Amino acid sequence: MKSQITYSSDGNSIVKRCQSPEECANELRVYSLHLDFTPDLLRIIDERTIEISLIKGNSLSNETEFDFSVPGNLLSQLHRSLHQDDKVLCHLDTNPRNYLIEDETGRYFLIDFSESGFSLPENDLVNFLLFWAAIIKPDRFQRAMRDFLAGYEAPELLNQSRQDIFPQYFDTFDERRRKYCKSPGTVFEWQRSNRHYLINNFYPNLTTINQSHKT
Repeated sequence: MKSQITYSSDGNSIVKRCQSPEECANELRVYSLHLDFTPDLLRIIDERTIEISLIKGNSLSNETEFDFSVPGNLLSQLHRSLHQDDKVLCHLDTNPRNYLIEDETGRYFLIDFSESGFSLPENDLVNFLLFWAAIIKPDRFQRAMRDFLAGYEAPELLNQSRQDIFPQYFDTFDERRRKYCKSPGTVFEWQRSNRHYLINNFYPNLTTINQSHKT
């Protein structure tokens, strides 16, 4: 069961009723930061319900061509916004449906923070890439991954020693996909090839990109 969404009569906002006060608190933690890539919080109705501005646009799940560096940049800004020890504020639901490109301005937005919380930043980055590893062929995926990491402007938050955790992220991703009756993206050899590239080239790509930016 997902949050209940009601559109306003003027079409400029939505009322979102979360499944629990905890999920609503997760939303409010993000909206209180007033980040320029999230909808505006218009009012708090009760402990489970908020009204936010409506972003009119298409999700990345409906886009065939877009700049992968932009969602990488948005996540770096989100991760830099709040910290708890070595953990950062993460979206934790990096489904392409939760990234919107506004029709009128072409701006990119992040939405749906009901599952957000503190985690290692690699959690968000790997999960975002896993979606695309399941749907685009290796040549394009490798370019997309390089562009995505090039847009991530908080490399100081990452630590290559965490690479050992990646299989756990893969397992969690697959379990979640099965829960919603969707393929985990390991059926075809090219999908498995994408995953192999992700786990073995995530940090090397990031290092190469960051070094090129410094020169």
